Amino acid sequence: MRLNQDSTSARLFRWFYVTSEMPKNLCPYFWKLVLMWVFILPYTILSLPMLIFFRDRTSNVNLLGRPAGGLLVYLFLGQVFAMLFSISVFWIQFPKESIFSLFQAIGIIDWIIAILIGCITLLRNIVIWLRDFKHRQKILKKYDDNGNWIPPVDRIREKKPNILVEFIKASYYKYCPSIEWTQEKTK
Repeated sequence: MRLNQDSTSARLFRWFYVTSEMPKNLCPYFWKLVLMWVFILPYTILSLPMLIFFRDRTSNVNLLGRPAGGLLVYLFLGQVFAMLFSISVFWIQFPKESIFSLFQAIGIIDWIIAILIGCITLLRNIVIWLRDFKHRQKILKKYDDNGNWIPPVDRIREKKPNILVEFIKASYYKYCPSIEWTQEKTK
C-alpha cells in the first residue's frame, strides 16, 4: 500500500507522536492513527501554550511533555488571573457560593504567599550582603605606617579614556586621535 508522507494524517501523526520515522506496518499505524484522531483535540488544547510560547523548543519534546508543560502554563496563568481578580475584593463582594469568590480567595492566598516569599528573599539577600560587607571591610582595612589606608591591588585601576570626553576634546582641538585596539580580560 502506498501512502503519502506529506498527507495531513502523516504530518499530524509525526507531530502528535513526536517522531520522524513512520511505521512500516499498516496495522500499528492505523490504530495509532485512530487513537491520534480521538485525542488530537484535547492534546492540542493542552499543548497550545507550549506551542505558542515555546515554539522552537517543543519540536523534540516527548509525547507527554507538551500537554504537561501546557497544563503548567495554564495553572500559572490561572494563578495570575486569580491574583488580578482578587484586587476586585476592594470594590465587589461576591456571594460565598460563587466561583468568583473562590477566585478572590485563591488570589488573596497567592498574594500572601508571594509577599512572604518576597520578604524572605529580601531578608536573605540583606543578610548575605551584610555578611559580605563586613568580610570586605576586614580585608580592605589595611594601613601603612602613617595610618593612611592602602587600597587593595585589585581596587587600583588605571584610568581608561572615556570615548565621549575624548571625542569632545578632539572636536574642540580639531584633531582626530588614532585608536589602538587591545584585548583586555573582563571580569
